[in-house]
Amino acid sequence: MDKNLLETLKKRAEDREAARIEIKEFDVGGIPMKFKKLSRRDCLSYYARLTAATGNAADEGENGKVMINKDEMAICLEESTTIRSQLIYESCPTLQEPELHKEVGVTDPFDIVWKLLDISEINELGIDLSEWMGISQSPRSDKKQSDVKPDGVLRSEGDNSERDTADEL
Repeated sequence: MDKNLLETLKKRAEDREAARIEIKEFDVGGIPMKFKKLSRRDCLSYYARLTAATGNAADEGENGKVMINKDEMAICLEESTTIRSQLIYESCPTLQEPELHKEVGVTDPFDIVWKLLDISEINELGIDLSEWMGISQSPRSDKKQSDVKPDGVLRSEGDNSERDTADEL
């Protein structure tokens, strides 16, 4: 195996392991709070649940076009928001404090998220956490293979370096 490739892959593995224990601050209703990454198993569970929740609203119609069922879409949105609220709760130790639950008056611990955030805030923070944990990727951050240089470096918008095209290869 190429020594440079071996070193690059080794560094990537080390960096990913270090990132697994990373703690990061996110804004919770204007208050910075610390969040921890969940285990791979938990992330896989959230990935499966979010994929299932968001995949039920579209069906292929008779003419081959994708049809959106509005009732199913509403259910999907409700499910994905509930899943994101659970992700927020489970990744933020502060939100799990029984003293906070008592002071705010919640009996179901997951309700603390709903007491502190509105629906749009839950979805925004849930999406940010999902991206940070590697559960999902935002459409705005999708990278095409053509955006990657042969040396593996992502091209930026102002990058004027030579670009390989499929025709040149």
